[in-house]
Amino acid sequence: ARALRAHDPVAVWAVSASGDIIYRFGVTAAQPQGEDWRWVSSSQPFVSISAGGNCTVWGIGKDGCGYVRLGISDVSQCGKSWRKVSPPSGERLVEVAIGNNRVWARSARNELWFRNNVTLRNPEEGSWIKRPGLVKRLSLSANNQLWVVSDGAINKLKNITPERPEGSGEWAIALQPCWVCVSAGATDVMTISAAKATSNPSDQEAALEMSFDQMESGSSILVKGKNLFWCPARLIQFDPDSEKFLVEMSHESPNVRWCTRQQVSLNVPPPEDWLEADVKILYKYNWVGERYYKVGTLVDVNHLDNSYKIASAVQNVARTREDLRLLPDTLLKLQEKASSHRAKDQRAIRAASRLREGSVRRKAASAAEAAQGNEMLNFLSRRGSGAETRTS
Repeated sequence: ARALRAHDPVAVWAVSASGDIIYRFGVTAAQPQGEDWRWVSSSQPFVSISAGGNCTVWGIGKDGCGYVRLGISDVSQCGKSWRKVSPPSGERLVEVAIGNNRVWARSARNELWFRNNVTLRNPEEGSWIKRPGLVKRLSLSANNQLWVVSDGAINKLKNITPERPEGSGEWAIALQPCWVCVSAGATDVMTISAAKATSNPSDQEAALEMSFDQMESGSSILVKGKNLFWCPARLIQFDPDSEKFLVEMSHESPNVRWCTRQQVSLNVPPPEDWLEADVKILYKYNWVGERYYKVGTLVDVNHLDNSYKIASAVQNVARTREDLRLLPDTLLKLQEKASSHRAKDQRAIRAASRLREGSVRRKAASAAEAAQGNEMLNFLSRRGSGAETRTS
């Protein structure tokens, strides 16, 4: 597909609180705010809408059915009519996410459904296939990668390929719980919590917490070259069975080859708190006008002025954090350490929750005992009053 030009129309659809469907007219790369909203008629209120590639728009009506917008073109950007698509048997759909000829939906029971055999000519065709997992929100990226919110965590469905568009059914956790919404685009994934918004994988720390097998095709990586330098490269494919990476390198011939985990690293600067003395590190090294990375050891760390002194086989050099990258072994150890910390945090949260529940039960028991004691005192008091009355 050709690159988006400055004045190409960009599809922006929305659903109002009352279920009305509106289209933002005049949105382009040169004018991202657009010009005005245009109302799009429908037979009933909508609860969800999604615009994908190839002028495809799907919505979900309050009746739980899917609706495909037909007749969208450069001349008629809002399309001409809606075509109803039945939901899975016995289900009501509440949310839809569209990619390039890919359709995913969430049911009222938070079950995940994939629409099989959707074509560009007949986007409403196909059948629903249930996929494992319960989700609260979902979004499909431009390259058809599915991201969801499940139990408050941001998860990505693994092993989605053109040959296997429904994925493997296995999930990779990208961000730990506290999230309520996710939106996947061409290069970034935006997530929203009650307190803040973050970007992933553009956010460096989030990218470093991701596993190797979560890197998508086209990701910028570092690969160990034949001359022991580390070279920037592009990821083409990851094979989870052999745990090997097919990469494209610009400095070697042949420029496409398979690599192991020990020959691949992420091409993003490490977070500051991951850098300490005596850690093996990759640092930028310019050689014959080309950018490479060499292996060195951090001997001095100064976070105040963002400078790091590195001892290499040739000489001691000073670099900024932006010039540093992590070796695969270091990256894996730090990821394991981060996972361990997250597990401890989760255990602490569960322990605190149990303590709170125990405290609530004890307070309830104390209140019940106090109430029973008051009832007994009142009974004895009434009994004593009755006895005095009979005596008199």
